[in-house]
Amino acid sequence: MTAWVEATRALLGVASDALPRLLDRAANYPLPQIGALVRRDDEVVACGLAKVEEDHVGLFAVHTASSLRGQGLGRAVVGALLADAQRRGARTAYLQVTAHNAPALALYRRFGFDTAYDYWYRARPDEQH
Repeated sequence: MTAWVEATRALLGVASDALPRLLDRAANYPLPQIGALVRRDDEVVACGLAKVEEDHVGLFAVHTASSLRGQGLGRAVVGALLADAQRRGARTAYLQVTAHNAPALALYRRFGFDTAYDYWYRARPDEQH
């Protein structure tokens, strides 16, 4: 899984100082992980990560290069991750996406996802962005 982290770091905007921590987490994560990526001209342009725990799978880090969105790359990544997780016994999938990310919400709806609950971030007035 460390190879997936290395391959996707530019697309995901992983800062150099955060890379060692992510590599360590990937190497020591106790559950099965599935990494998917799409390359164009040797550059990773779409990716996603799935973590399987018994009959559940969580989707993480699904991302497509902004210049290539709307071309089905995210759909291919999510489809591959869910199919692989299902072969490994997963029957329930979950993910988290911000409410204002309409393209991601549309993508996930194609796979049958729906909002289970809203999650609100809280911050003090001087800490808000």
